[in-house]
Amino acid sequence: MCNWRNVDDHEGAHIHSAVRLGKVFDLVSNTFLFVVKFRMIVASGLWKRTDSTLFALKPVISREERTDDPLFYLFFPFRSFIRGINGTRVRKVGKTAQNVTNNVSRVRTSVITDLAACNKRSVGREKERVRMIIRLLEKNDQIHIKEIMAGHPLQFPRFIAEKYPLRWNTFLAGQDDTLCGYYVAVSNTGEVTGHAGYIFNDELGLYEIVGVAVSNKAQRQGIGKALINHLCDKLTELGIKQVILFTLGHVENEAALLFYRNIGFEMTNYEKDFFRTDYHRVTYVKAL
Repeated sequence: MCNWRNVDDHEGAHIHSAVRLGKVFDLVSNTFLFVVKFRMIVASGLWKRTDSTLFALKPVISREERTDDPLFYLFFPFRSFIRGINGTRVRKVGKTAQNVTNNVSRVRTSVITDLAACNKRSVGREKERVRMIIRLLEKNDQIHIKEIMAGHPLQFPRFIAEKYPLRWNTFLAGQDDTLCGYYVAVSNTGEVTGHAGYIFNDELGLYEIVGVAVSNKAQRQGIGKALINHLCDKLTELGIKQVILFTLGHVENEAALLFYRNIGFEMTNYEKDFFRTDYHRVTYVKAL
């Protein structure tokens, strides 16, 4: 049989102390178990997956962060919790990265489309080049060549263009290809679209390419290059190893200067005011 009585203040203080001590013991035990579990997780290299397209797999605790201090592992969950809150920002970054990827794909598709269109245009130009024929100058071609030269006043000022009728007549009268030769490019419709020739320069002892001109309506179709290549092939058949070319060197003629450099000619001389004031002479040489 149990006898019940009231607990005095002294005994109550002991009981409360024991309860508090038990709670503290439980807290310490749980903390110790928590630390042990975390150390096991770190030791096993547990990986956490993120929802970001920028970041694949990321360790919970990096090697640099690992330490023997228990307090680090005790407060680590709170930092992870804060990182979890910031996960929204990571997902936003992932969406931004996905948008960038989609934009890059669209740009790539656009570039491929543009390249395909360029290829189609190139094929069309190649067809035009195939249809073009290059033949010797005929008497009736002179009026068309004069019109072409008149369309290029910077390359063929009057004092230059006036030299060609006499040259053409000399060629048509003699037809001696060892002295000179003049050729025209003719389209599939029979229209004269370009002209070029060569003469033998007695002073230099070299063959000189002269009168390279292409109609304004037939620019950027490879006509000028085709004419010059035809002349070079003809001179090569004659055993010529080098050819020379003179052109005007004023500022407005920069496109022609670049054209000759791009097809293998090398500038060897620049003579200021050679023809007249502001009309300089540029010398180009090409090995055959």
